[in-house]
Amino acid sequence: MQMSTTRLSALKRPLKKVRNFFKDPLPRDKELIFEDYELKFPDIIFTYRVGNQRYNSWVRFDLPIHQLSNLNRENHHPLFVNLGLAFAAGHFILSDFATIRCDCAKLNDQECALLEQRMMAALAEFRYLQGLDPSRPVAVLSSGKRALHPIPFAHAEEKALMLNGGGKDSCVSAELLKGIGLPFAWLSAHPNPIRLRVIDRSGNPEKYAFDFSLSEQAKTDAVYPWGAEPYLQVITAASLIISYLTGFKYLVTGAEHSADDSNLIYKGVEVNHQSGKTSTFENFFNTFIQNSVLQEAKLFSIARPFTDFRLGEMFSHFPQYFDAFFSCNMGMGKNKWCNNCHKCAFTYMALYPFFEQQTLINIFGQDLFKIPTIRKYMIELTTATIKPWECVGTLDECKLALRYCLKKSPNMEFNEWPRRSDLEKSCHDIQEQTVHEHVMSTFHTPHNIPGPIEQPLRDLASSLRKKSIQRWPEIIQS
Repeated sequence: MQMSTTRLSALKRPLKKVRNFFKDPLPRDKELIFEDYELKFPDIIFTYRVGNQRYNSWVRFDLPIHQLSNLNRENHHPLFVNLGLAFAAGHFILSDFATIRCDCAKLNDQECALLEQRMMAALAEFRYLQGLDPSRPVAVLSSGKRALHPIPFAHAEEKALMLNGGGKDSCVSAELLKGIGLPFAWLSAHPNPIRLRVIDRSGNPEKYAFDFSLSEQAKTDAVYPWGAEPYLQVITAASLIISYLTGFKYLVTGAEHSADDSNLIYKGVEVNHQSGKTSTFENFFNTFIQNSVLQEAKLFSIARPFTDFRLGEMFSHFPQYFDAFFSCNMGMGKNKWCNNCHKCAFTYMALYPFFEQQTLINIFGQDLFKIPTIRKYMIELTTATIKPWECVGTLDECKLALRYCLKKSPNMEFNEWPRRSDLEKSCHDIQEQTVHEHVMSTFHTPHNIPGPIEQPLRDLASSLRKKSIQRWPEIIQS
């Protein structure tokens, strides 16, 4: 049997350690300094420094200048510092820094401790895959003079900005918000045709957008071929500025319960490809924001109580999105499913039990079960000791999804490896009823769903569940 791609990545670590010894020599005691920011609306420019070299990253808001001009350094300093700090992890392509220093704000001990914990989590995947030590501490220091005090947010309204990634989680989350009656507008980072199409199909036209980029010079000077992606950290921090300007109290994501499942534990550190989607990140964000940045604002995921596989089931009830959504990172630039990655394999497994065959072919371009590489990825998803480095479900979710796929198509067979018997073997060792209850029927905790909307959300989820059982009684248990 071929070696799994996840196992192969682990075996490359010793070779990368040797490379790192020459490209980023020990003791790796460099300091990354967040110097300052500049308001040049519609842009905000953030300056970092390493030694004598400066690096400028930016965020560009798609808002009228007169609206952005309501922001200023005197009254809104914490919003800008928070956004600037969110870029820090991305600069570790330059070196595995020992310290991060904030020169433009005075951070207290609690703020530094929170940021240190967040930085460790954000860097864990990058460090592990680049042959570095995820357990190495990162010190966050401060030499600025102006402390952070949370800005009053008296104009906050009971409405939400829905972060739009263009995938099935965004589509389902929008329908959940509509179903419980929480008003929302869409918020897209790097708006592209896929995300705009999702907005159009939702029937909810109010939308906001922004772009951002890590310093091009940092990418040029990088000693590591790729770095930590502070994608969601930057998105949530930038979204907070739009939230403040437009009066939206809530920032809402579609991060599912499955995102809390780490890829592996290394030296006692959780290494999680979905670090920015976890409930731990939500808790950090809310604690830091409410104590130091913006009163009343709150981040939560409307999909947090549900698994990724269950979102696939829920998604089957919203056909308006079937030809609009897109979830393949490899094919993002071409707006086409690559049909050659773990993400495609998992998404196909998660949808297959609940979709008509022709609908899936219309979405993916072909029946992915006919592709041997996809079947191999399915086996890896259901057996790997190291979870693939993609946004996919847990081991139990994958096993249950594959079992339901095989149950739906009892005569499906293949004339080359992996065969049906190989797929059956990879998912035979679960207690189906127990796993089904946990994966498909449980309203999971922890979550940060506001109290007044929790019961309406539970009721809506139960209603969708009943519809699924009626539609697919031979697949889904009551």
